Amino acid sequence: MPKTERTIAATAVGWFLVVGASYLLALTIAPAMPDLLTGDDYLSAMLKRSIFSLFQAPMLVGWIALVPHAAWLAARHPTRETAIAYDTFGAWAQTLFTSFGFMGTVVGISVAVAGLRQAMDAGDPSALIGGLYTAFDTTFLGLSGALTIMFFRKAARLWLDT
Repeated sequence: MPKTERTIAATAVGWFLVVGASYLLALTIAPAMPDLLTGDDYLSAMLKRSIFSLFQAPMLVGWIALVPHAAWLAARHPTRETAIAYDTFGAWAQTLFTSFGFMGTVVGISVAVAGLRQAMDAGDPSALIGGLYTAFDTTFLGLSGALTIMFFRKAARLWLDT
């Protein structure tokens, strides 16, 4: 990997850690943070569920970190070399988001299926629903991250064409 790609990957990890630390600090300072998400829509409910999920929270932090990372690169290193390296890095990151989203889908469906007998015996579908939440929410986060990166890669390619 050329130096610029390594630099972009390193700054992506840096932004992930900065956003993640800010996220953990916010949870420590304001434990009522999920109460701020009061909407009944899917996005609000998914964000509320993802805040404390060990599987979904890192994906959410990664998705949030994409914007400051791309903005920082565009502002600090507006060169053709950076845009080309970001495109290469973005292809890898897109695959990572999509893969983690799909892995969460499989894990969530597995959890739901594993709880099927218990749910049927108890007449309580909560074990099933929790697994399906994980499946659908991680799919959403993975695809959202991949689409966000796709947008930034396209913007970098358009910038290269000018």
